[in-house]
Amino acid sequence: MDRIYRRPNKTDDSEFMSRASNRRWMKLGPAVLVAALALNGCGTSPGNAPDEANAPSDAATEDGGAHGAAAGTGEQPDAAASAEIEKEPADNSAGGSNDSESTPADDSKEGDQPDSNAADPEGVVDQVRAQLKLADAELPTKFELAEGKYLTASIEKNEENAFNVVFYETEEPVPVDDDSLNPDESTPILAIYNAETYDDPTSVKDIFFDAGDLDNIPQEMAVDLGHDIVGMQEGAAGTQYLSWKEGRWVLQVKSLSLDEMDQPGIAKKMVDYLEGHSLPAPDDAGRVRAEYAEGGDRVRNLVAWNKGDVVYQIDTDHVPLEALAMAVSVK
Repeated sequence: MDRIYRRPNKTDDSEFMSRASNRRWMKLGPAVLVAALALNGCGTSPGNAPDEANAPSDAATEDGGAHGAAAGTGEQPDAAASAEIEKEPADNSAGGSNDSESTPADDSKEGDQPDSNAADPEGVVDQVRAQLKLADAELPTKFELAEGKYLTASIEKNEENAFNVVFYETEEPVPVDDDSLNPDESTPILAIYNAETYDDPTSVKDIFFDAGDLDNIPQEMAVDLGHDIVGMQEGAAGTQYLSWKEGRWVLQVKSLSLDEMDQPGIAKKMVDYLEGHSLPAPDDAGRVRAEYAEGGDRVRNLVAWNKGDVVYQIDTDHVPLEALAMAVSVK
């Protein structure tokens, strides 16, 4: 089976875009990004579908795409706070006070310029979007943050036909592209989000994996996932796969046979979630894979879809429902 976690093609360090001159830049290879995510695994018990896998409360819904999402696969913090971005008209008023101590000029300046130290998710995403060179770039706008934690990001690649953005969860507000942000183990990573341009996007098989004929599933391999959706479960070389199709999306849960993961239970939670939330509508194809590491206590999620010749990917080791909530919120 081909590897499912693909970083942007980086055959040498020169493909990483240099940061602004005031930022000390450290060039990092793709292996560092992979290692960074591996150190932020999300736990689940082998042989059981997690009971804590509830859908994020306010995930955004968009027309088109598949109605389904990744199942929760680990215990979510009790105090998890949903950081969904909701655009509101900017308030550029200076306050209108007759108080002689007021300073309208300073207030106006703050209203006209984005705060470079903005800690709210909306400010972070807006700053990243403003810097990206890819035309009409789409970004996730929802992230599950623990209570009291902050969202920030670093742009690791920024070209006219590709980008790579790492989103982090921090203890204190950290400006976007701060020198302290490097995709290593020092700062918890929420997700790695990237876009790449291809001549033939769906031919990239390590992203758009082949899951077999899901329109004609043999009876002995069929699994009822609810909502009139049937999955196909099969095993090969010590690995179990449960795959199903929703519109142009193919979703799959993958784990080692020895771990005896409850793949149907996980998949049903994913299907339930997608009944109320829509993934982005791909032009040709979309893929979701939740791949469990040995032991079943960590999961790596890949969500990928194409818009024309651009392929967007979300790579995260948070629970699959959170991975899908990020994808649902892309705009």
